[in-house]
Amino acid sequence: MVQYVPVSRINISHTDLVRLIVILSLTISCIVITAVSLRANIGTIYAQLFYFPILYATYFYQKRGLILAGICAVAYEVLAYDYLFPDTGLLIYTTGQAVLFICIAAVVAHFTEKVNRSEARYRSIFDTSLLGIVLFDQNSFAIRMTNNYLSQMLGYTHEEFAGMTLPQLFISKEEQRKFFEYLGSSEDVDNFETQFLSKNQDPLWVNLSWRRVSDNQVSCSVIDINKRKLAEQVAAENYTRYQQVTELSVLDAGKIPLKYSVFSPDEMIQSIIDAGGYATKAEITVDIPHNLTFEADAGKISTVIDSMLSNAVNYSKPPRKIRISYLSNPSDKMHRVAIQDNGIGITNTQLDEIFEPFHLPDPGTISRKNDRIGLSLSIAKKYVQMHGGYISVDSIVNLGSTFTIHLPKNRNVAIKAHDA
Repeated sequence: MVQYVPVSRINISHTDLVRLIVILSLTISCIVITAVSLRANIGTIYAQLFYFPILYATYFYQKRGLILAGICAVAYEVLAYDYLFPDTGLLIYTTGQAVLFICIAAVVAHFTEKVNRSEARYRSIFDTSLLGIVLFDQNSFAIRMTNNYLSQMLGYTHEEFAGMTLPQLFISKEEQRKFFEYLGSSEDVDNFETQFLSKNQDPLWVNLSWRRVSDNQVSCSVIDINKRKLAEQVAAENYTRYQQVTELSVLDAGKIPLKYSVFSPDEMIQSIIDAGGYATKAEITVDIPHNLTFEADAGKISTVIDSMLSNAVNYSKPPRKIRISYLSNPSDKMHRVAIQDNGIGITNTQLDEIFEPFHLPDPGTISRKNDRIGLSLSIAKKYVQMHGGYISVDSIVNLGSTFTIHLPKNRNVAIKAHDA
């Protein structure tokens, strides 16, 4: 905020007052030093001293700098004529110096005004742009400058931005990691889609493009794509539901075979987390032995785990924490994979209903926008039953739920269950 100081009924900013004092001090010092030097006949270096107040004034105040240059030229000329008269050669030299004061001030004023006009034009574009713009330091990632649109988009003031780093805007550490990878892979990047977190803690999809404008400074444009991404998610969910209805009808008809293969559940789960972007939405801990293998239909088990994990993430409470564990002992006949969340929990009544097709949770308890229970769990249950297994649920309302997938280790048990 600009502070003003009243001076003789004229309000002058604190910055302008300080500059005025500096200019006056330099000018008076130059005149005094010139007078003393001329009286003592000490060379001609004193003439160069006048360029300090002239250039300083002309840089900040072009027209007034020219006036000061004229005042300095007259003062210098008067002092020179007073001490050097009648030496014609020195008088001509000092007159040339005085004229040079004004000429140099005029040149500096001209180029400074051009720079200021150019800066004002780009500043206007910067401030009125219909996309967010942020300048940040490449080494420290400290935010140096933001425009008004970015402030409106994320809810932070310019002062708040000035105390932040760019990685603080990302919704998760995973998104930060992706950003660092992109930033290190190329000097210029276009169309990097990620999620920011607004001041109100609302996630916001954005499209980032950045360019290095100097050795240590990067200019980044921020485009709000939140509405488009949400529309894409709704369309994808609707298409998924259509596929689920079709698949459920085929399952009921018993026309889907199992395609057995040996696979690593640890690798499968990591792939599901990456593909679904779940790590950006929750803190997920995976405790599955790396050397563990399952013999089952990998595609169907992947669908089961994805369904369980999606529900765990969507129904957990911030900060969302999900744990995926392998609970079986070597002597057990079943593989047991547990997916635990810290969500809203499920009532005893709902426990009997959540695996029913087209089940809709209580809209007063669970947001309909996250409603993915029903078909997905019903299909998951049927897939596990086809393998001769089952899904168990332990839940405490407002503390969380644990879905455990039980799969036979012996393939023959699964085949008999499927044939039956």
